[in-house]
This record gives sequence, structure tokens and C-alpha cells, in this order.
Amino acid sequence: EGYLCEAIEKSSKYATKYLPIPCDQCWSHAFISTTMLWYGVQKNVWNVPTEEFASALQRIFNVVYPDVKYMVTPAGSVFALVSRSIYWYYSHSFGSSALAMMLHFFSSLDDD
Repeated sequence: EGYLCEAIEKSSKYATKYLPIPCDQCWSHAFISTTMLWYGVQKNVWNVPTEEFASALQRIFNVVYPDVKYMVTPAGSVFALVSRSIYWYYSHSFGSSALAMMLHFFSSLDDD
């Protein structure tokens, strides 16, 4: 009845197969979505302190997976994979939004 342990890998080597739980609908639709909601309301999404983020992930994990005893750490698979998802989301959506705004702005200018 102890906590799950995991071998620590380089964060770039983590894949969903390293997760302490199955990577299923619950992971993507409940855990990742809830984490994105939490992350999106932070004062500065570009600079969330590591310990604060790990603590939030732990609280979310405990709610989404109440029967799994796992401790979220900055070196673990959950932290690494969620961080990668957030990085991908913000880097791609921000760039796409900025490009769309620029295209709209320049297309609305008069030719004169």
C-alpha cells in the first residue's frame, strides 16, 4: 500500500509508456485538460515556479486518480510529460494566433 516508484529518466526521454497509470481517455481528457485549465489562470504562464506546478499536479492527480498512490516530482514522468504538453500548446497556439492577427491587420489596410 505504498507509493508507486519510477525510474528517473532524462525528461526528454519520457513517453506515455512511463506513466504510472494507463495513458487513456482519463489522462488526456481529465488530467491534461484540468492541468491546462489550472495553468491558464496563472498570473504569468511563462514563469510558473516548479514547486508550485508540481504541487498543483499532485492535487490534480489525487482527484483524477484517487486510487493511485503516486508522488509527482519535477524529475518524474507525469511532470515531464505535462510540461511538454503545455510547452507544445503555448508555443504553437501563441505563434498561430500572432500570425493570424498580423494577417488580419495587414489585409485590412487600405492600398493607398
